[in-house]
Amino acid sequence: MLGLGYVLGEAVSRAVNRRRGRTYQWMGLGSVAIATLPLLLSALGDFSIGGLFRLAAVGIAMAVAWSRLAP
Repeated sequence: MLGLGYVLGEAVSRAVNRRRGRTYQWMGLGSVAIATLPLLLSALGDFSIGGLFRLAAVGIAMAVAWSRLAP
């Protein structure tokens, strides 16, 4: 998930000509959320340790994408 966050953050950065800022950070979060939507839905429907780990993994990917686009 670290790699997914990095790749999506870098993809958004390249798509907007290496600009950085709050708007682009939200775009990065949205791209991670869309890419991991099936994982998120299964984690929200599952009340177990595995579901918590999946949610944490998605959170880590979002944090990495957010930091890649920080000004």
